[in-house]
Amino acid sequence: MIFQDDIRKFVNSGKFGKEVCDDFLQLLESGEFIRDEGAKKHYSVFFLPYNSKTKEIFIIHHKKSGLWLSPGGHIDSGENPLDTLKREIKEELGVEYGLSSDAEPFFLSTVEIDNPQVQQCKKHYDIWYLMETNGDDFNVDPREFLDTKWVSPNEARALVTDPSVLEAINLVETGSNIVH
Repeated sequence: MIFQDDIRKFVNSGKFGKEVCDDFLQLLESGEFIRDEGAKKHYSVFFLPYNSKTKEIFIIHHKKSGLWLSPGGHIDSGENPLDTLKREIKEELGVEYGLSSDAEPFFLSTVEIDNPQVQQCKKHYDIWYLMETNGDDFNVDPREFLDTKWVSPNEARALVTDPSVLEAINLVETGSNIVH
């Protein structure tokens, strides 16, 4: 129930567009929204590692998708978004990241997935968090990624093609919806 309350809190915050909020609520009301429970449309958490001193972001070249993306992953059964965020940071970057229990997303997005040879997913409902870090302690899991790098927003835009990741980069660069 905490998970559903978190989603409702995000969409009722007034920080996000009506269309994406309606999509998030519609999926929530369907009752089928966790990948490991068989849902083809499901919630995911992404995070954008950002160094506010250098103004660089950390992106990954994901093996399954073949795309340059921001790190993240699917919400598992029994998790809330912050549980997923902590787990994914640990799994993908090899670090414990101290999060406030009231950490909030800066962006919500939906992405249609069309990669049936690799993924059974049809649509992701993505909850985005900012991860302020210099990355000095990252211990990246090489099984997940082809490559990783710190880049400027402009360099990221030259590599990234996913519209949601591009929008997240733009929001971080302009400071829109970002609470530090």
